[in-house]
Amino acid sequence: MHNAEFIKDLNINIGDEITLIKSGEIIPKITGLKTKNSDDYYHKILNCPSCESKLENIDNLVDQFCLNESCNEKRIRKLIHFASKKALNIETLAEKNIALFYQQGMLSDFASIYNLNKFKDQILELEGFKDARINKILISIEESRKTKFLNVLYAVGIKHVGLRVAEIISDYVNSFKELLNLNLDDLLNINTIGESILSEIKLYLANNKDDLLKLDEIFEYEEKLNNNEVQVLNNLTFVITGKLEKPRSQYEELIKMYGGKLASSVSKNVNYLITNNNVSNTSKMVSAVKLGVKVISETEFNELVNELIKKA
Repeated sequence: MHNAEFIKDLNINIGDEITLIKSGEIIPKITGLKTKNSDDYYHKILNCPSCESKLENIDNLVDQFCLNESCNEKRIRKLIHFASKKALNIETLAEKNIALFYQQGMLSDFASIYNLNKFKDQILELEGFKDARINKILISIEESRKTKFLNVLYAVGIKHVGLRVAEIISDYVNSFKELLNLNLDDLLNINTIGESILSEIKLYLANNKDDLLKLDEIFEYEEKLNNNEVQVLNNLTFVITGKLEKPRSQYEELIKMYGGKLASSVSKNVNYLITNNNVSNTSKMVSAVKLGVKVISETEFNELVNELIKKA
């Protein structure tokens, strides 16, 4: 329901009837209060439901935030983000498991995830956990040790540092040790990174230096490819559509890794449309044919990359 200020301005409460429109072709948008069926009004939440700390509005945002770093729910959410698909992708360490293990005192910070094997006997005593299940969790955790630095940088949850910013920073450094030794003001020379992002990075590094260096010891960061390999798809733009044999994200990552660009729709600036169904009548296929964009299959894309690497 948007945010607390919006609800307050419209005087909406539980039981009231509202009017909706379909915004942006699909998203429901509340436009007003139709019938006031309740006598009461919306009461803004003032304290964190988890730790009862006073909620604050920051950066002129209407959203409220709990600023207590010791808040149990905040710490659980940070661990969940760390293990999420776009971060460390520890699939079997589901949200409910993270919350349970935290409440049992088995998890506390990011590094503690990689010591969870020490609690195997205690976990087996918990309801619903058998040897095979806990082994799957522990194997997934171990497999996540080998990853890209950008994923770990994104995983720790620095404010304003999403995957794109983490990817840009990882072009310059490949560990937290290198990042801590970097003249951070040099990051301002990168278009995507401004003063607000830099300020949050500096603050986080200053407050978490020891924990970040501990993560460097846990992870085996993938080495960067040499410059020739990185550039084999330079100046080429791709659009991917339809069902593929492998996950679409795998090809998106490959294209970016080799210097290519991704587009969400077909235009005259696109070089290739990747699809396994070249006879479909989708808008992307129709546009590709009309604009003369080359249509290639999943297999042909892999052949293209391999051929360009050989020539590099």
